[in-house]
Amino acid sequence: ENMPEELVAYYKIENDSEAELENKGTFGSCPAGVVEGTTEVHTGAPHWGAEVYTCDFIQVQIVAGHTFPTNNLTITQPTEGGTFKVVNAKNEEVTSGEVDQFSALTVIAEPEEGYVLSQVLVNGEVNSGTTFVIEDDTEVTVVFSNKVIVTNTTATGGNVEMFVNDAEEATAFGSEIIRGSKLTFKVTVNEGYELTSFLVNEEEKIGELAENIYTVNSVSDNMTICAVFSKIPTWRVTCNVTGNGSVTISDDESNVYASGSEILNNTFVKLTFIPEENYKIETFTSSNGESLLDQISNNIYEIGAIDSNHTYNVTFGTIVGIDKENIKSISLYYQDGILYVNGIDENATIAIYDLTGKLVKVTEEAPINIADLTKGCYIVKITMGNTDKAMKFIKK
Repeated sequence: ENMPEELVAYYKIENDSEAELENKGTFGSCPAGVVEGTTEVHTGAPHWGAEVYTCDFIQVQIVAGHTFPTNNLTITQPTEGGTFKVVNAKNEEVTSGEVDQFSALTVIAEPEEGYVLSQVLVNGEVNSGTTFVIEDDTEVTVVFSNKVIVTNTTATGGNVEMFVNDAEEATAFGSEIIRGSKLTFKVTVNEGYELTSFLVNEEEKIGELAENIYTVNSVSDNMTICAVFSKIPTWRVTCNVTGNGSVTISDDESNVYASGSEILNNTFVKLTFIPEENYKIETFTSSNGESLLDQISNNIYEIGAIDSNHTYNVTFGTIVGIDKENIKSISLYYQDGILYVNGIDENATIAIYDLTGKLVKVTEEAPINIADLTKGCYIVKITMGNTDKAMKFIKK
């Protein structure tokens, strides 16, 4: 058995006596046993050459009580922010003076309005918590504070500014701020990034931001701010152009992009076709060969909000001249869901509009299946070369 490392109390022992002794080495009390034994050098296994303490429990009786050492406790009140008192394990107030060694004492803070307990100092060192144990002469005091400190751990992709009490100029993070102040945090996101998280003391608050602004009406404690930014994915829109004409790639804010350049995710993109004089859009297909010619309106094709790469093939062809007398001879009639157009050549474009002016169908082939159109009156615009002809028909 191991030899006891510490001796915390002395007792006078009488033979053939018994008692329950108080353990003064820990906070509170518990039964303690008393042992008697000897130490000798061991000459056999398993403790060859070691000093071994051998003992047995004995019965004892406290004869004349016991005496424990005392230490001096000094309670020093702070100069501002409030007062405090010290209590023992029985919640009895303890004042400056002699205190039993190993007593566990607790600080009870009484801060003034606007202040909080910041630190408990025991012999000039910061104590962990409000309870401390007397092991030597001890001085205890406290520090009250009416200030808070806000730190910022934001990384790349943007920044956060802090404004105190609606000030026009930002306050640097790490500065001392009067408790109860109003704090406004303004988040600025760099181009090409988006805000994906806004943590306040490691708690997610991104849902509480209004136009990238977060407000604390009355700050009560230290805070840590962390804004997380993520790079926005980019996509490419590529137009392969053949013939005399060009295609402009732009967004809904009139920003123009070169073919194949990077465009931010979810940007609304459209294509504007610009044929040279005496040229027209002859073919317009996607990367898989699907014709998109009938989706062009007023030389504009809307891709929409992009979330992937897009590639298009555009061909501009010459406009074939046509006799104006020929276009006058064009006629049409409707029967059983089919619109028949007579007198057009292979280069004619047929566009159908409703009475509001909305384009509902465009094609270069006739007859035209219009079974999907609702009943009503429609305008048919036939373009051959540089000449147009408009006619009306009624679907019954």
